[in-house]
Amino acid sequence: MKSIHIAVELIILGLAAIFAAFHVCGIGSSEITNRLGDQTFIIAAFLLTGAYLTGFFLNGLAEFAFQPLQQSSERAWMKGRSNLTLGLDALRHELYATGGAEVCERLEYQLALARIARGVGFTSVLLLILSIGMGKPIEACLFGSLALLGIFAFHRRVIRFAETAVLSWTAIQRHRPESKIAKVFNPPALARLVDGVSVRVLIFAGGTGFRNCNIALARRGHRVTRVVPPWDSGGSSRTLRNEFGVLSIGDLRHALMTMAHGENISNEVIRLFNWRLSEDGEPEQLLKEMNSFLKQEHPLIANVPTDLRNVILKYLETFWSHRPASLDLCNGSIGNLVILGAYLAHGNDMNTAIYVFRQLCGILGNVWPVSLENDLQLCARLEGGKMVASEEQVTAIKRPEITDRIERTFLTRTAESNDNGTSVSVASNPLVINAFGNVDAVVFGPGSFFSSVLPHLMVSGVVDELANTSTPKIFVGNMLEGNECFGWSVVELVEIFLATCHEFASVKRESNQYLTLIIAHDSSNHRRTVLGDRYLTVGDLERFQKDGIKVTIEDLEDPWKRGHHDANVLAQRIIDEAR
Repeated sequence: MKSIHIAVELIILGLAAIFAAFHVCGIGSSEITNRLGDQTFIIAAFLLTGAYLTGFFLNGLAEFAFQPLQQSSERAWMKGRSNLTLGLDALRHELYATGGAEVCERLEYQLALARIARGVGFTSVLLLILSIGMGKPIEACLFGSLALLGIFAFHRRVIRFAETAVLSWTAIQRHRPESKIAKVFNPPALARLVDGVSVRVLIFAGGTGFRNCNIALARRGHRVTRVVPPWDSGGSSRTLRNEFGVLSIGDLRHALMTMAHGENISNEVIRLFNWRLSEDGEPEQLLKEMNSFLKQEHPLIANVPTDLRNVILKYLETFWSHRPASLDLCNGSIGNLVILGAYLAHGNDMNTAIYVFRQLCGILGNVWPVSLENDLQLCARLEGGKMVASEEQVTAIKRPEITDRIERTFLTRTAESNDNGTSVSVASNPLVINAFGNVDAVVFGPGSFFSSVLPHLMVSGVVDELANTSTPKIFVGNMLEGNECFGWSVVELVEIFLATCHEFASVKRESNQYLTLIIAHDSSNHRRTVLGDRYLTVGDLERFQKDGIKVTIEDLEDPWKRGHHDANVLAQRIIDEAR
């Protein structure tokens, strides 16, 4: 049946092409009859044979010419549906083998329509060229319209085929999860298809505080976008910031590696990017160690596939050629150096550098700095009036030796002195602003509240975009006080959060336009500390309900790791709210 179907397709296509070409060239049916004589059977056989051969030839050329359009259409649809990891050819073969006659007929129907549309489009393009060459403007307009119609119809049929294949396979997986394809594709892709549409979550949180929840969300196949503060001033990031005038790279790499871990990516590239140079080596020893990477002698880089290794080496060499002679390589992360090399190689564009890094790792989730400004510094003022400069010093306040709470944090520039507690104007990263329009939930916390959560609101445009999005906006309270939240309660931190939103908003708004849900750990039964840190008290959170903000207070502690959120429970609360 399929072969007859295709033969009819080719004959119809060929006949249409032959008669259209005859018309454009001025050859009528009477002229054909005169040349072959008055023999209807011979004329019909001639036309059918010529039509089939013409249709076969045109179909072959059309398949070749339209292949890039088919691939790009399929890829665009899969990407929009977050199913980019699935291979349609593999799905199609599995469905033909085990999907049943009804599924196969649906697929063949879509493919048949796609072939017809492809043939019409391609043939119309050829006839359009012929009409223009023969000076036939009316025919040219007609065939031009048919060409556009054919191409558009082909694109729609390809999308319908992709959708039919994926939805049919998904339905089968619900009843037959032991499928061969289920074993080939990674868990996030499988979960995304079998469990339903993935949730897109935009996160403003601390690197350590949200790490496990990030992993839990990614493991379930949901798409996470992490927004990272670029004002980290500690560790190897400080060395790179001082020497290259670049924003903090360490937190970006850490968030990207967390995303890779959550997406179950474990390969030679990940192992390489997680590697650090020696902590206590002499300069000559560190130089020798670095050269082992540049010369492809180190096993970690030697094991990377050739195409990826060449790209990585390009960025490492770019970093190496720009490095100051006095650069301290001690404990330097190879991943940090690759990001820095990509940054330097692409015109000091950090967004491009991050994108390249994600592609090298095969990461689906996004990680973006909230601002691209390189000279930002976080400062804090304590209740007693003491000023603390730099993020490193803020997070290292000695508790309980210093009992003054953090009263206010603000952003300054490293080259400027600012003791009045007012944040400077900071331009936002356009990709972060754009992310608000393509998510199902926005989450703040858990994490270092005063250094990794709250300051994001001080970046231009963030608060307004937060208010304008109609998606759920969730505040997750910390479980422990830590250094930064020493002496505060969850209700007081929410008040500070909302006050900061009101301060940096362009217009006055209601509080429920900034937050729609508050999630807090119920610490009422805790009478202990964890490694010296007290549990954060909740306070009267219910009073925010009169402002239209929902409140959830429950035991969120990981039963196996005291003082930490149960990542799976927290992830499920976020997913439930997003849906």
